[in-house]
Parts: sequence; C-alpha cells; structure tokens
Amino acid sequence: MRRMVQANQTVLPRPGRRHAARLVERVAQDEDWVQLPAGPSQLDSRRRQWWVRRIPDPDTPAGDEAWARWLITRRRPEDPSERDCYLAWGPQQTPVEQSVLVPGARRRVEEAIRLAQQTA
Repeated sequence: MRRMVQANQTVLPRPGRRHAARLVERVAQDEDWVQLPAGPSQLDSRRRQWWVRRIPDPDTPAGDEAWARWLITRRRPEDPSERDCYLAWGPQQTPVEQSVLVPGARRRVEEAIRLAQQTA
C-alpha cells in the first residue's frame, strides 16, 4: 500500500526530522539517489531519481518483522529541489526497483485520462 503525502506530513517523532521534506533534506545525500525509470510514459522521458528509506511505524509494535514502513521520495534530475513523497508499507526486503513501481503506475493512469480527454 502506498500513498502520496504532503511535504509537512509527520513521519517521525523526532524534532528537526519529523516532516517528510525535512527528513529528506537532512538525511539524503546526493549519492543516495538512484536514477530509475518511473514507468512508461507518452508525455516525457520518465527518468526520475529516487530516495527510499525504511522508517519506523509508530503504530506497529517493535519486533513485528512482517511489514516495514517506507518513505519513497521522487525528484526530477533537472530540478532536484522539487520532490514528491510517498509513504509505503510492504515486505522488509522490498528492493528499490520494486518500490518505485506504484508511484510510477499512478502517473500512467493520470496520463491516460489526460490523453483520453484531449482526443474526446
């Protein structure tokens, strides 16, 4: 399960890093971003940079190893200051390449709707 969140969404109980955007600003280093396709697109090249980190879930008891909570952040290489953040829950061993598929799929659905509206 994944959902897009606002930049000021609280993701950690710690001051200074509690909001999604602040956590990314303070923790993500340039070398931590991975460039992967965001999925096929008819509107642009769809290559994005991704930063994916497991973060604690305040609603899950410590020691529950079945699922993990992830912060997935996407940015365009040509404008790294503009970012989209997603919270995700999934298996702890989920690779980055698989984590980025759902945000990319969401975009494909939006593009299909837009293209259909343009041809109608």
